[in-house]
Amino acid sequence: MPLLTDYTKRSCSGLCRKKRVRQEFARLQEEAQRAQAALGEAEHELQRLVDARVTVTEVLAGPPSMATAKSGHPGRC
Repeated sequence: MPLLTDYTKRSCSGLCRKKRVRQEFARLQEEAQRAQAALGEAEHELQRLVDARVTVTEVLAGPPSMATAKSGHPGRC
């Protein structure tokens, strides 16, 4: 009488496959979490660049002139 029946072999094979699938799932989940963290950092850096660009644009525009401040149009009083 064989020690391992076909059922036992299939059962062991199925358990091994489930274990591999769980390990792969855990690995992919960790990778997804790292990617999500990297994306969050990149979005933060991008927002900093956008804010800096707005600041540079405002500084280069300079203060509004008196004519612009009164009428809302440059050169008109």
